[in-house]
Amino acid sequence: MRGRLAAVAVVALALTVACQDTTSGPLPWTVTEVHKSVGLVGGHQQMDCADCHEGSGYTGVPVDCAACHLEQHSRVKDPDHVTLGYGTVCSECHTSRAWRPASIDHAPLGFPLEGAHGRLLCADCHGDGTYASLPEDCWSCHGPDFDASTDPDHTALDFSHECQTCHADEAWSPAVFDHTRTSFALDGAHRLAPCLSCHEAGYVATPTDCLACHAQDEPDRHFGPDCAACHTTAAWRPSTFDHERWFPLRSGAHRRYGSTCASCHLNAATYTTFTCTDCHDNEHTASRTDRQHREVRNYIYGSAACYDCHPKGRGEGDGGDDD
Repeated sequence: MRGRLAAVAVVALALTVACQDTTSGPLPWTVTEVHKSVGLVGGHQQMDCADCHEGSGYTGVPVDCAACHLEQHSRVKDPDHVTLGYGTVCSECHTSRAWRPASIDHAPLGFPLEGAHGRLLCADCHGDGTYASLPEDCWSCHGPDFDASTDPDHTALDFSHECQTCHADEAWSPAVFDHTRTSFALDGAHRLAPCLSCHEAGYVATPTDCLACHAQDEPDRHFGPDCAACHTTAAWRPSTFDHERWFPLRSGAHRRYGSTCASCHLNAATYTTFTCTDCHDNEHTASRTDRQHREVRNYIYGSAACYDCHPKGRGEGDGGDDD
């Protein structure tokens, strides 16, 4: 303050000298330049001298905001500066160019304006002129947005009224949703799937069985509709397959062979085809197998026929038509 008063004194002295200067030619300074030294810029430069120096002269003129603008501070009702306890340092919200537009640091008020909230006009939330005790919960402002949402239908699905559960301050979309709140938690690769990959038809009564989404991923005559029987949600590959459900390799007559997949599945492109007649060091040659099955009705030499009668890999009484 002492520095500014000293600067004002310099201004007064300079003005006195200037007024008494009768020399010809331009002055080495202007009043505008001198006033910049005490922070008089913008709208202040458009004022008449008497607006600030009336009666008090040019010395000891206070330079704080309230000295000139206290009346305006008390008179303003939109928002009511006095009721809301706004300070008298105008520069906290205003610039010297003009009263409007003004800004206010919302953070000290307990509701910092971040993301899209920071781009709103004051009237978007304070349109009725109310600035005190305004509710801060999402629903107070965004209830109509919630009710109007149909994709997904927030009301029908009983979504939370706390917008931040799914949305960020920056924008409504993209949004996230905690799927653990439903009967189908998302883990593994499912967590990376876009919402529309499962909810293209909507968000209500979405099927949760594997084939509802993965029918196009199932090869012809695959191993059934239960993807989880062989695959995990982390990725399709590597996968596991319980061969015992279809043909025992860890028990029974075939446990001693330790065969690789290619031993029986000669076509690597599909595992729905297999061979029984090319295994076991020619144990199942046609001549030998024909001789062993002379008493079997409807006998056919072929891998598919072998499996039909011997689905467990054993001899007679294996559950097939051995008689």
